[in-house]
Amino acid sequence: MSQAIYDVIAERKRQVGVEGWTPEHDDAHDSGEMAVAAACYAAAHPAGSKPAGLWPWDLKWWKPRSHRENLVRAGALIIAEIERLDRKQEGASQTLPEARSADTPSPSDAREEALRECIEIVKKHWSEKTIIDRIRALLTPGGE
Repeated sequence: MSQAIYDVIAERKRQVGVEGWTPEHDDAHDSGEMAVAAACYAAAHPAGSKPAGLWPWDLKWWKPRSHRENLVRAGALIIAEIERLDRKQEGASQTLPEARSADTPSPSDAREEALRECIEIVKKHWSEKTIIDRIRALLTPGGE
């Protein structure tokens, strides 16, 4: 695995161990807040920047750093959101055993659905052109 993956995992562990953002805490954010926060960090410029107008929490929680560190935070928040969706799906299947049938989506299908949900949340707040421009900037050497 690359250093980037290790850094995202370490950040997720920090969020849980240091900040205390437990699964129970994350489960309370069931309106896509973690995905929106991830999008804000992914789009943020280095320290001192203001979040996009869609930051879901009090500004005291907005703590941008370098562009790479912001992307690591964004990745960790996406993991938190995916884990929340997985727990929600597992809880639904535990309370409704009959839901576990041949039609039950595989874990990869569930991840695909979670990604689609995240994309829809971002699309509600950004135009397609803005999203494309951000992606191009990230993929351009020397870009953001």
